[in-house]
Amino acid sequence: MNLLAMLLGPICLTTVSAGSLTAAISVDCRLDHTTIVAGEPVSLVITMRNNTEDKSISIWVEGNSVFDNNAFTIMLKSATDGAVMTPHKRQLLTYPLSQSMLSHCRLHPKEESVICYPLHLQYDTLLPVGKYVVQIFNMRIHFKCANDSHEETHDFPQTGKQILEVIADSADSLNDRYEKLYRKCVAYESQHFPLYLFDDFFSIPCEVRQLLWAVGPSAVSYQIDYLFDESKGFQIWNGASIHSWSNIAQYSNAENVARLLRIFDSKQFAYDTLPSDKYDPGLVWCIHHIRDRRPEMFNAELADKATRYPLNILFDAIEYGGFPYGK
Repeated sequence: MNLLAMLLGPICLTTVSAGSLTAAISVDCRLDHTTIVAGEPVSLVITMRNNTEDKSISIWVEGNSVFDNNAFTIMLKSATDGAVMTPHKRQLLTYPLSQSMLSHCRLHPKEESVICYPLHLQYDTLLPVGKYVVQIFNMRIHFKCANDSHEETHDFPQTGKQILEVIADSADSLNDRYEKLYRKCVAYESQHFPLYLFDDFFSIPCEVRQLLWAVGPSAVSYQIDYLFDESKGFQIWNGASIHSWSNIAQYSNAENVARLLRIFDSKQFAYDTLPSDKYDPGLVWCIHHIRDRRPEMFNAELADKATRYPLNILFDAIEYGGFPYGK
């Protein structure tokens, strides 16, 4: 048997004890794209199904938080030698409480529910050309039967392994893919309530999650344009936008920095202590980070803006849901 076949193994999820609520639920996982360009967003599509004939089951799927950042974990390995892609493991700036629940739903008999989870919340996709194995290493699900006080919590040990292939392509091709993703996000925004009213993981559309939480320089300009609209102001609540600001701070070029600085001069910007459609403290954090940690991007206007607008982001409030970020 070759190494790739050994890595893939069986495609079943797990085995659960007979008679428990977990035995009534099946979980399947796949990738929304199996072939990508390096840096392209990709999501895991997780389908949960109630296989019973007569039971409605409430399901709560945990995401990562400051209380437990291993409740939902993904493993990314080389399909060639099995090496874990640790250098590409994402170090999140913070774990917002709003992302501590990936799904909360009631499944009626034979009903399904789907979660789209961006791989780049845990690993960037700035990978060398090649094939990789993607696997959910742990997934914590709480179960409760309707009209029953009994509740079960189960850590599904591992899902079936998926193959992700990264191919060589031009920077223009990657930009084209981001452009299409951005257009989908804008189209969604134009047809629904402003997304800054929502920041829970499951209330944000899959495409918007992909763009907001993408990693790499190609994502930056699209993230800035989506976060702030010249006529509407800030589009995304701070708990959901913070991963975007982190990527923007890390990968902005001079043109991106100039775009950030222009936001401060917009009529839709108003420095405040409270986040709103007029103010996202992540922007101020971003320019401070660029000033302090990216000397190659330093300029007089950046220094002036950082001096005029002191840091006032409250990471504890984002992580614990306290004022002014709680709901």
